[in-house]
Amino acid sequence: MKISLLTIGKSNISYVNEAETYYLPRLRHYTRFEYLKQEPKKVANADITSVQKAEMELILRESEGSDCLILFDERGKLLSSRELAALIGQLQNNSVRHSLWVIGGAYGFHSDLYSKAKKIISLSKLTFSHQLVRVIVLEQFYRAFTILHNHPYHHD
Repeated sequence: MKISLLTIGKSNISYVNEAETYYLPRLRHYTRFEYLKQEPKKVANADITSVQKAEMELILRESEGSDCLILFDERGKLLSSRELAALIGQLQNNSVRHSLWVIGGAYGFHSDLYSKAKKIISLSKLTFSHQLVRVIVLEQFYRAFTILHNHPYHHD
């Protein structure tokens, strides 16, 4: 299964770049993993809804050809690392060829996007910056694959 992780917005924080350098080769050992970074064009005097709508259109363009759209959102379901691994395993077992996982921008997702998602996942009851979420998601994907492959990285 191909997994694409789409991130909205920019990041110039060094620890995000370090995490990408660390985790991406490790993830690609287990699966076809694509890391997409999109920076929507800035619109002068745009309200939050307009920004969310522009980001939604970008996400929908990226999701074409994907079998499964999954959003990381504070309103989603909390999963343990093992439950995330089980979800990935379930997608693989159900012959999902391509899943698109999305970390939204600073304003979150447009309300119309939620109905198009197969799953909505929350990482925590805490709120994190979208830059930090990138690091957390990369690590959790790696952890999920090590769980699925019985690698000792994840200990009970």
